[in-house]
Amino acid sequence: EAKVQGKKITLIPKVAVDREFIEKRLAESFEDFRHGRVYGPFSSAKEAIHSLRARARKRKVAAKKR
Repeated sequence: EAKVQGKKITLIPKVAVDREFIEKRLAESFEDFRHGRVYGPFSSAKEAIHSLRARARKRKVAAKKR
């Protein structure tokens, strides 16, 4: 938000995201981490890409079975 007062412009910061939504999503991700629902760590980007592609293939096969 901006206010003009004479020759002065005052900028007032506004929150661009919903803080409650962010806090909820972070809590969910920490819970996943505590329960071991994570992938990695990877020693290289190549290894991470390989893991992502393998998981995508598994999801694609599972979707076809439905």
